[in-house]
Amino acid sequence: MSSVNGQSLCSSKLPVLTGRNGPEKGATLAKRTDSPLKDISGNISGKNGKECIGEAKLLKQGMPVFVHHDLNAWIEGTVAEVTGKDMTIKLSTGKDIVVGAKDVVLRTNCTYAAVEDLTQLSPLTAPAVFQCIKSRYHSDIFYTRAGFTLVAVNPFKELPSMYDNATIVRYHEHHGKRKTLSPHVYSVAQEAYCSLKQQTGRVNQSVVVSGESGAGKTVTAKHLMRYLTTVSNTNISTLGTGQRIEQRILDSNPILEAFGNASTTRNHNSSRFGKYIQLQFQRSGQIVGAYVQTYLLEKTRVVQQAQEERNFHIFYQLLNGASEEEKADWLLQHEKVEFAIASNRNTQLGCDQQLWACTKDAMDDIGLSKEQQRHVFKVLGAVLHLGNTQLDGDEDGCYVNTDEEACNVSFHAASQLLGVDSSTLEKTLTFRQITASHSRRQSVFHKPCGAAESASRRDCLAKLLYARLFDWLVNFINQRIMAEAHCSSVGLLDIYGFESFDTNSLEQMCINYANERLQQHFVAHFLKELQTDYAKEAIPWTFTGYVDNRPCVELLDANPSIFALLNEECNLNRPANARGLSDRILSTFGGNQHLERTKRDRREPCFAVRHYASSVQYVVEGLLEKNKDNVPPELLTLLQGSTSPFIVALFKDYEIDGPGRKKKTVLSKFKTSLDTLLKTLNTTDFHYIRCIKPNMTCKAGEFDGRYVLSQLQACGIMETVEISKHGYPARLTYLEFIQRYGLVLRHDSGPSSRWTTELHTADDKENELLFDPLDRLLMKHLALPDSPRQKSTPKKKRRRTGLSSCDHSRKCCAAIMKTVFGLYHMLSQQFGRTKLFLKDGQLEQLESVRSKILSRHAFTIQCAWRRSQQWKRGMVRAAVIIQAAVRGWLERKSRECLHKAATLIQKEWKAHMCRRELLRSKTCQVVTAHSLEPTNVLTVRTDAEIFNCWRGSNTNYTSPDLTNTDLSNTSTRTVVQDSNSEFVCSHLDRTYLRTSGGIMSIRRMPRVKIRFHTKANQVLKGAHFISQREFTCSLTDCLPDYGQV
Repeated sequence: MSSVNGQSLCSSKLPVLTGRNGPEKGATLAKRTDSPLKDISGNISGKNGKECIGEAKLLKQGMPVFVHHDLNAWIEGTVAEVTGKDMTIKLSTGKDIVVGAKDVVLRTNCTYAAVEDLTQLSPLTAPAVFQCIKSRYHSDIFYTRAGFTLVAVNPFKELPSMYDNATIVRYHEHHGKRKTLSPHVYSVAQEAYCSLKQQTGRVNQSVVVSGESGAGKTVTAKHLMRYLTTVSNTNISTLGTGQRIEQRILDSNPILEAFGNASTTRNHNSSRFGKYIQLQFQRSGQIVGAYVQTYLLEKTRVVQQAQEERNFHIFYQLLNGASEEEKADWLLQHEKVEFAIASNRNTQLGCDQQLWACTKDAMDDIGLSKEQQRHVFKVLGAVLHLGNTQLDGDEDGCYVNTDEEACNVSFHAASQLLGVDSSTLEKTLTFRQITASHSRRQSVFHKPCGAAESASRRDCLAKLLYARLFDWLVNFINQRIMAEAHCSSVGLLDIYGFESFDTNSLEQMCINYANERLQQHFVAHFLKELQTDYAKEAIPWTFTGYVDNRPCVELLDANPSIFALLNEECNLNRPANARGLSDRILSTFGGNQHLERTKRDRREPCFAVRHYASSVQYVVEGLLEKNKDNVPPELLTLLQGSTSPFIVALFKDYEIDGPGRKKKTVLSKFKTSLDTLLKTLNTTDFHYIRCIKPNMTCKAGEFDGRYVLSQLQACGIMETVEISKHGYPARLTYLEFIQRYGLVLRHDSGPSSRWTTELHTADDKENELLFDPLDRLLMKHLALPDSPRQKSTPKKKRRRTGLSSCDHSRKCCAAIMKTVFGLYHMLSQQFGRTKLFLKDGQLEQLESVRSKILSRHAFTIQCAWRRSQQWKRGMVRAAVIIQAAVRGWLERKSRECLHKAATLIQKEWKAHMCRRELLRSKTCQVVTAHSLEPTNVLTVRTDAEIFNCWRGSNTNYTSPDLTNTDLSNTSTRTVVQDSNSEFVCSHLDRTYLRTSGGIMSIRRMPRVKIRFHTKANQVLKGAHFISQREFTCSLTDCLPDYGQV
């Protein structure tokens, strides 16, 4: 293997690997060869890269080296003997070989498995990078940092302890100490989540997961999604709601994998569509929803699979996992029917049964009802039966072969599941409708289709059904998990990996084109834009070469390009000619270094495109038909007239391009959707994860050195590591830096111990330039030509300070850096014209200092708040005590008043009772009627007499004087004489009688003066009238009868 000798990637004399057209705009176009190993072998060592390790005169006996190996790429060894330009190397396997100096690269005796960041390698060489990844893989360590990106090697085995909840908690709690944790996919997710919550720069985040097919992109995206949905709801009061949203989002994965993934020769779970999952968050960092955007489902796989490949997973899960009752409902229970489109059915029987249960559970959790699931599986059953429908005939016409039992059963089952008549279905497949428009009428003709065209219409119907079903499922999932409003988002891009099969068609061209665009996005925004930004900001930087794949992208999608030529052929609407199309492509773009004619073109029309990863041969046959993707209107009319409401709903809003309208081809639609995706990525702060496939057989523990090294070379890992090692991972404008870290100036706690010890501070005269005007700094320290003057401040301020607004901002930033890190060596080189560039670890340190200051402020606020709350609680307690005292005093006063009132009432009552008893004992005398003299007999009038006396107006009634009357001879009635001349008579069933003025009444006399009038008075009425019952009695009846004495 030839090496790039004697140069360093950080040196200005970087070796340029040029292509046919040479370097373009500072980029390095690597010339592709049959062996990808020849593109990476640079020796990087020595001070400033000036020592040539590749020369034999610098190698001595006993020095450890890497030796190029045809099978293992690089192998460790030790120099045993040096003879001229050749040397004898003793390999680690114990074998001695003789090699030239160009095949040897110096290495160090370090433990490569312990190196977590490739930027820490010294010397930094391609063999050292390769050996580090290999050693960590064999030590079951599958993640390695490559500067700003993460390298993930697919282990091809389950590692539950690496992705459990404890690991999630550990990476979430130690997010500020990234260097203390080993590289992991969770560290990338946590970095994106922290950037989202900090709300600095670009708030929205994106994680781009790239790699070849089978490199583990889908699994990596699932781990990212699980981590983000878990940590975003750890400290939220509405944890139950978050868990429900998280579960819905995670449940979308099994459904999308079942309907969108398939087994290929390179990957048992290959994504046959691209997806961009946008996780939606609130301002607080709580996840509130998600949105799934899909790209280019490979629907051709529904009707055609390569040898040893399988259809989409859902077909095998349905056939191997469903119960007999379910199969009978979906008309799949026929034992004699073997479905043609579900080949290799029994290769993963146990796995299909387990995945069927997972898919069903996910459908239940996502919200699909039993009836909706039933309709979905009926459509899948119809697609399976359509694959068994055989069409026999010739070019003049064809028919459905119902003579064969399996074909007859499948054909009628498909028509029944679709809700259409079998004869109508057969006519739609075998006849083409032609519409002729005249001046005032329209004529419709039906022309018989040939066998090939009928088979194409059958396949088109099956692909159309499956594609519309897949889109319906994606829309349903989005309706269940999408939030009504959100503040920010984290996007996870999991797109199909780079592919190269024996037969590559339009699907592989689109897939590889998408990977080319993503690689170009990485090159343009990281390798190119980052270095351009250094030059623009006057940061000392030695340009690092890289491989720019823009010429390949322009070959595919520019104007003119291969895509434009294919679209033009589709619009011409002429019979397809594969040979003519191949010759036209090769002749039009024959001068492009990324297009070549292959030996296979002699057997069948094809051409080869040299992509960034490898060269891929594309077969021309069938390209135009797949690009047109024509849907006969008869098929759409058939499905829209179905008796199944679910089928009608699938095609309710589906439209096809009518006559006279320019048709949108598959390539144009895919390019438009990809442009939209890249625009979305450009508005976010992106993070990269490079997935590496260790071997082509998808087996655990195997490490194919040549294959892995080719992937490292293709994705630009070496250039990434070199730029990351000498570059600045973070950069902020002066204004942004001051706004975020300006509070450090008021809390000077001294420089960090790390920077004062490791990066020695001294009387650095160069750092004094930080406090000079910016132009003087750039002129003196950076030795640059005259820089444009910054806009100066008003004149009166310039006289006082002599600094522009930009100079003042830079001085504030320098003061902040001095406060945190001290005046360490080369600090001034981090200050650009408008931006401040931070070294690795400085941003984390600044965030830590800022977090501590904010924590102190928050603690002070919390203390004041708690003190205020405590004071309020004390006031409340005092108010309660006062209120209790007042209520007690009022209650006691009330009780005292009641007690006095009760005492007075009792006193008066007792006095009344005493007077009554005294009156009764003092004045009552019992006399017998016979002891009274006749002349002194008390005359007792009857009630009637008394009543008449009351009613009489001129009658003067005088009470008899009973003072000297002898009552001994009176009747046996008791007469009581009061000292006040009031007689009281008591009786057992009478209340009392009162006499006054000679008149006896049964009621108490009113306390007013009684005057007799000739006219009835209302008062007297009430006072003198008695009840009717007592009126009829004699007045003497109310007196007690004492009998004769």
